[in-house]
Amino acid sequence: MLAAMTASPFLLLRRPALGFIERMRNTPMISQLLLLYYGVSAVLT
Repeated sequence: MLAAMTASPFLLLRRPALGFIERMRNTPMISQLLLLYYGVSAVLT
């Protein structure tokens, strides 16, 4: 889905996808895992 959005000629689709990809690339994996673990548990409880 993100690959299709980044290849889109429409700027409204391309910019958010590129922003999300860059944000995920520039954060450590442990931070992403902790956010996922504690974030999902907070939402589900």
